[in-house]
Amino acid sequence: KSLDKFYAIWESIGIPDDAIRARGDTVSLHLQTLISEMLQEEDALKDRMQKSISEFSLQVKELCEELQLPVYKSQSGLPMIQKEKDLRMKVESLSHEKNTRVNDMNRLKGQDQNLCEALCMTPYYIPTGSVPSRDQIKELEKHVASLKSTKDKRLSDFLTTKKDIIKLMDELEQDPETSFEKDVVLEAEDSFILSTDNLKKLLSLQQELLSKREEAKQICNDLWQTVKSLWDRLDISLSERNAFCAGKEGYKRKILQCLREEIIRCEQMKLQNIERFVLGIRKELTSWWDTCFYSKEQREHFDMIFHEDEFTEELLEIHERELAKVKDYYQQNRELLDKVAQRESLFKQFLEAEKNAKDPDRFFKNRGGKLLQMEKDMKKIQKDLPKVEAKVKEAISEWEKENCKQFLVGGVKYDAFIDQQWLDYEESKIKEKEQRHIKKIKQTVEEAHFGTHVSKTTPVKRR
Repeated sequence: KSLDKFYAIWESIGIPDDAIRARGDTVSLHLQTLISEMLQEEDALKDRMQKSISEFSLQVKELCEELQLPVYKSQSGLPMIQKEKDLRMKVESLSHEKNTRVNDMNRLKGQDQNLCEALCMTPYYIPTGSVPSRDQIKELEKHVASLKSTKDKRLSDFLTTKKDIIKLMDELEQDPETSFEKDVVLEAEDSFILSTDNLKKLLSLQQELLSKREEAKQICNDLWQTVKSLWDRLDISLSERNAFCAGKEGYKRKILQCLREEIIRCEQMKLQNIERFVLGIRKELTSWWDTCFYSKEQREHFDMIFHEDEFTEELLEIHERELAKVKDYYQQNRELLDKVAQRESLFKQFLEAEKNAKDPDRFFKNRGGKLLQMEKDMKKIQKDLPKVEAKVKEAISEWEKENCKQFLVGGVKYDAFIDQQWLDYEESKIKEKEQRHIKKIKQTVEEAHFGTHVSKTTPVKRR
């Protein structure tokens, strides 16, 4: 139809037939050329689409392998253009996931690296040049979270321990000396490497300072005891003691120095008051012998010295050595001696309670339920005493096993010591019974002789 219109136009114009045929051939040739070019373009489009499909298919396959995902397959029977679009979108999706994983990995590895440097630990291993799997990302996230938790705990422990160390150094008037001590005390908190070795060294430093503090406390206590003992022997007035004690709390070097100077002063005074000191030590020795349950035989070895009346500096030194020896014995066996003393106190309470229970006037002294309370106390003592004795025996037995020697109380084994006490107790009861019997016989004889009789009946309450 288009050619017919061309011919109609050409005829109406009056173009010759030869020219019309030539023009018609030219138009046909142009149309054939145009169609040929269009076909070529469409064929090229098809080829490009096939090439894209091939390239996208290959990319999808490679990405699935990198991402460790199942191989993706397009829906069968799709037109070429839809298949190309489907594969292109899949490539975009997989590429996005790849980039996300790589970015997450780089971010987490950066955090992991920083945390491991702070904690002096080995970073989490992920092979380089590969895309991490989802599981690897999750494991790395868990690892980083664990490191953060570890760092927070270690930092908290470090700050608490550092604060304590600074306080201890201040109490001990000690400056940081080693490079490690300076790192702990003087440097910023975030510069300290929170490794397990450093934290162990930190705790070791803290323990060392605690030991020094306890040692300083003990030295201070010993010095105070020496000072007070000297004061007692020298009869130093209360006002003078209070004046010296004012402002001397704690155990810093300045206080220790003051105590040592006071001891020197008192020692000089002591030499001027040897007799008073010797007598004071003898009184103190007697108290310590009692505390340590020394037997008569143990005390007699010092008897001649104890009663020497020529007071010399040498005599004073002998007394001081004996006192120091007894005190040292007490310190070495303090736990056992305190247990023995606890049992002795309970035994004395038992004897006192029994004595009160036999008091004939106890009914007249019953005020505010006192008699009932005495009965309760007696029952409690009778219940506790065997338990305490058993514990003391057990403690002494353990001590003897560890030290491979006997522990003597009153110069004998503890079992013999308490057995003798109970034997004395039973003998005193028999003796007391005999005395009551003799008294009763005497009373009967007197009544028979004088013709008197004492009524034993209990007065009846008046109606």
